[in-house]
Amino acid sequence: MGDNNSVIDYDFYNEELFKLDFKEKLKKHIHSPNKMAHTSSSVYLESYVDVKEFISLDYTLTIFSVYKLALQLKEKWLSTSKNDIPILVCQNSNSAFIASLLSGLLSLDILILDKIGPINKLYKRLGSTIIENKNYIVVSDFVCLGTEVKIVKNLIEFSGGKYLGNVSLIRVETLEAGDKIYKDALSVFEITRANNKDLNYFISTNLENLKNE
Repeated sequence: MGDNNSVIDYDFYNEELFKLDFKEKLKKHIHSPNKMAHTSSSVYLESYVDVKEFISLDYTLTIFSVYKLALQLKEKWLSTSKNDIPILVCQNSNSAFIASLLSGLLSLDILILDKIGPINKLYKRLGSTIIENKNYIVVSDFVCLGTEVKIVKNLIEFSGGKYLGNVSLIRVETLEAGDKIYKDALSVFEITRANNKDLNYFISTNLENLKNE
């Protein structure tokens, strides 16, 4: 177009275009090695999402995605809780990066549980880091079956804290919306039955399929 005011056709605030752009960029960072057992859940991973690679190579999209995540978090948990400001909890380098951006955008404190991994373990120092009756939001990069989020949730509540919910860049929705609604979970992008084949992302078990599809 000749009109300079019409040069920018891409509307970054259009959710449909954003989801499409996110999906196309995410495709480049989904790898399909040999089928392997998930370290914290009893399923096989037929694909692997390299979130660290995604963050590094699609940095601009990541920053904008975290901004969108901050808007969701603010609307859900900060608009009605001005006196009891929650603390962000992260447990690996990717989630720490996301939490640091959220912290800067929303002026929230961060708690790093750097020894929380795929195996459920309790550490003596945890009791002194969780503040009793304080609200906590778990920050993740990628949530598949939610096992590690549940581990952190249990540790927070075991130590007397209050778990508000989980925020993540990417979440896998393994159930239909009518069967389970993630009321305490926010994400920027969801891998679903509608897009997982296009993304070449699959999860399987050792059970025989109910029907051939």
